[in-house]
Amino acid sequence: MNLRQGEEVDRRTLSLTVNAISDPVTSVQAFDLSLASGAVEPMLSATSPAYACNSNLTYSIADTSVATVDADGNVTAANQGETVITVTSEEDSSLSAQATITVTPGFNLEIVNQDYNELGAPLGTKTVPTCTSIGAEVKPSIVNDTLSGVYSYDWSASDLTTEFAMSESDGEFGATGRYTNTLAVGESSTLTVGLDSGYTGATSANDVAEQNITVTAESNLACDPGEPVDSNWIIDFKLDGNVGPNWWGGTTVSADALSGNAIEISGGQNIDPANGAGRLIVQGAWNNDKNWYTQRFGRPDTSTGKKYKFTVWAKLSDVPADDIELSHVSINWNYPAGITGPIVMTVVCQAQVFSQPC
Repeated sequence: MNLRQGEEVDRRTLSLTVNAISDPVTSVQAFDLSLASGAVEPMLSATSPAYACNSNLTYSIADTSVATVDADGNVTAANQGETVITVTSEEDSSLSAQATITVTPGFNLEIVNQDYNELGAPLGTKTVPTCTSIGAEVKPSIVNDTLSGVYSYDWSASDLTTEFAMSESDGEFGATGRYTNTLAVGESSTLTVGLDSGYTGATSANDVAEQNITVTAESNLACDPGEPVDSNWIIDFKLDGNVGPNWWGGTTVSADALSGNAIEISGGQNIDPANGAGRLIVQGAWNNDKNWYTQRFGRPDTSTGKKYKFTVWAKLSDVPADDIELSHVSINWNYPAGITGPIVMTVVCQAQVFSQPC
């Protein structure tokens, strides 16, 4: 467009109407909170939906001699006992939820490998695979003091078939209780751990509460893989003796097993040569041999869209300075008939120290 000097461009006015839709709060969630006398922890609460325009909450505690709460939802434990906290939506005061605040002594136990919800509230539950040992990991904590010395624990189970086997130290003050597992799929057992001995500071040992976790068994394909697609079944996933030819990278059958049978990793390819860290071992037969992995994970027609969990017991010869990462990877396989499986699963779990299931 060519304009003469001083000539104005025709202007047009565009009117826009924006219809903004508010996302109101529909409910309030609040979960029970247990904390030691003298401790300060955030209240486990939230609005629903999480994307509500105004997710602010207000808080009030029935008995402020037991605990108090500030405007941000931080609960301060004062004296042993229980009280009720009420959490209310700032947007809609008719929406609220209540939870129990329990103030415990300064020394406490917690089973740390139980399930937690999205807000971090312990659920007291855990699913475990069949035919492998069950582990309950306990850790002590103390407020305004320091853990010291050696701690031992009492372990028990609610049914006679789930028997306590032994306690494995985590290298610090906690431990993992190992139980035999004869639970069938869907069956449950409640495991209990209490303090046997150890320094508890100003807290009487009689005041240290036992901790419980209910475990429910789920199917373990490694123990019950079903029939192979053909007779060329060469994977010994249960590690019950036929290990040598199918594992590469410095492995031997170990008599010191944490659960069932085990292999000991004594070598393996260095994954990170520059830093001298990491070991790679491989189980499997490649390409045209059909096996446990190919049948379960490597077939696009049966594996796509499925989710798998990988559980391992690991025992280390030394206490590491940092967490140890265990990675399980299934790679692509080729079938004689021409079906090629994609890279199908990468599962990473963190093992801390000594015999802790992840």
